[in-house]
Amino acid sequence: MGSATYRASQPDYFFATSYALPVQNLITLLLPYFFRGEDDRYWSLWSPWETTVYVGVIPLLLGFAGAVMARRGMALYFLGMALVGLWLAFASYAPVDLYRQLWQLPGFSAFRVPGRYTFLTILGWSVLAAYGAQALGNSSVAARRRFLSLAGAVGIVGWLGAGIVYAMNEFRSALAAEPQESMNLIASAYLSFRHQQEPLPADMVLSGLLHSLDPMTPRTGFSLLMLAVGTLIVVGAVLLGPGRRLWQTAAVAFTAVDLIVFGTALHHTMSIERLNTPSAPIEFLRPRGGDGRLFSPLPVPLVEPDRLVPYRVRDFSGYSSLEQRANFVYSSQLTGTQNQLVDIANIRWIAYPARRLPMPSFQNVPFDPVRPLMVGGRGTVGGAESFDFPDYDTQQVRIVAALTHAYAVPQDAVVAEVTVTPVSGAPYVFSLRAGVDLAEWAYDRPDNVGLVRHARPENIAFQRP
Repeated sequence: MGSATYRASQPDYFFATSYALPVQNLITLLLPYFFRGEDDRYWSLWSPWETTVYVGVIPLLLGFAGAVMARRGMALYFLGMALVGLWLAFASYAPVDLYRQLWQLPGFSAFRVPGRYTFLTILGWSVLAAYGAQALGNSSVAARRRFLSLAGAVGIVGWLGAGIVYAMNEFRSALAAEPQESMNLIASAYLSFRHQQEPLPADMVLSGLLHSLDPMTPRTGFSLLMLAVGTLIVVGAVLLGPGRRLWQTAAVAFTAVDLIVFGTALHHTMSIERLNTPSAPIEFLRPRGGDGRLFSPLPVPLVEPDRLVPYRVRDFSGYSSLEQRANFVYSSQLTGTQNQLVDIANIRWIAYPARRLPMPSFQNVPFDPVRPLMVGGRGTVGGAESFDFPDYDTQQVRIVAALTHAYAVPQDAVVAEVTVTPVSGAPYVFSLRAGVDLAEWAYDRPDNVGLVRHARPENIAFQRP
């Protein structure tokens, strides 16, 4: 079945590493809701359900206990599983990309979402936590000696927790004091990393940071409380006797509370009544459902496909992990630019988010890198376009352009022609050349280094994260 889909043609590594685990997301080991803002909107680089790594605060501490205390070779096995799973999940975010080596093996090139390898991390660390909980009930002299050194380490973690709270407050104050400089820092140090193509403005990230760095935020405060409780349980087990079942019971009970709270709040919930209430766009589309399809190039929660089904509003959006190759190419082209392809799909309505992000600009020319004015090659739909400016006194024409899947295009090859027709006089035709005026958009991507046959132009308008 997969051989008939776009995955059979070995999608490029850029596609394969979408939804990798950013290194910044390791903070979710302690603060699972760190990337959720006050308005419950996530500001993570990728979807939180793919890039949240959480085993529980107390199991996180007990995992270290299991790695140190368990006198069995299996502990090393599960420790290796946890660390290798994390390494694979980082993919291209890691200094040394282990996932790329795995991706080159037969069969693995059809998969993506490296972040899901954190399942191995969670499984491995959970077993280590079980070994650690078992060690809390071991009262032997040798075990107690090992526990004393471990308790010292956990005690240091407790003090570090207090330092974390102080650092969070200081960092939050610094961000709030200079909001514009903070957003510039966010844009260069965070949003410059590759992320999913959804609206993620710097002001939204700043608002989320200010919210999550506040220890009085309920979710942040709860995680810090669990850290304090876990530290007390491990240190108390050493000081008052590790053989007592009290510590094991307390560890299990607090872990259960922690994971239940996490599990019930990770995904958004909505009442049935609210779910059955049609949104304003749906109210508009209901009586017009038979006129054509709705298409959303960007995610618009009010008209998501599943919400349209009860009202018999037809749409073109949706997701399938085994989409046919032809459909994938067609929908990808349609997402980039809405031209004659819209008519082929019987699309009449196009929905965009109400809040549009400001577009990047190069030499005072604003442009949209995701949805260009035209996309296509010679002889294809979209490969030729014309634009008329009758009401403007035009002195010059500036073009922001790029090539895609053009690794084999040689230096100086003519890849486009532009004809400018003045009100009077002969038309002027000029050419755009590879390696001089424009280049492969993924020129600097690690998996393309050394493959592109043309140079990179001196002036770069936009470099995709």
